[in-house]
Amino acid sequence: MAAARHLQQREERKRENSKTAVLIVVKEGFKSISKVFVKFAAKSLISAARDI
Repeated sequence: MAAARHLQQREERKRENSKTAVLIVVKEGFKSISKVFVKFAAKSLISAARDI
């Protein structure tokens, strides 16, 4: 019985670790997307200002 409980705890720990990994990946992805977006927004603002 103790072995089964131990296995269950290990599975739960794995799940927690993968949740953390997913969060990290999402955060990093969001950072790079926002950097690209900021560059794009800056370029379009500059070109819009030139058109006026």
